[in-house]
Amino acid sequence: MKANVDMKKQKESFFSADKAAGGVISAADRHCLTRSRPMGQESVISDLSESECSLTTREVLTSEEAASFLRISVGALRNMASNGQVPYHKLGRRNRYLLAELRQLLLTKKRGGCYGN
Repeated sequence: MKANVDMKKQKESFFSADKAAGGVISAADRHCLTRSRPMGQESVISDLSESECSLTTREVLTSEEAASFLRISVGALRNMASNGQVPYHKLGRRNRYLLAELRQLLLTKKRGGCYGN
């Protein structure tokens, strides 16, 4: 019974954190926090590292989020992905973009100024 109360408090704090962050918590993070757990696993779950289920870092982006990050339209992003200019990963029927790969793309595509291109 105590586990159910703790789970309810965890869900409430999760959803308030999601609203405070402007809804930037991914579906994967949401799943990690809201899935129900059998009794006796609380100690194992509390030992999980932040890297496994992190609320602060967004590593997998949707097409809309990636386009916003790159400051281009969603259509342009999809064209660039299909042409091989932007790395992407297929998850089911949907394209997903890794934030680290998009950051690396921006660093390698710099032009002008002191960068010598």
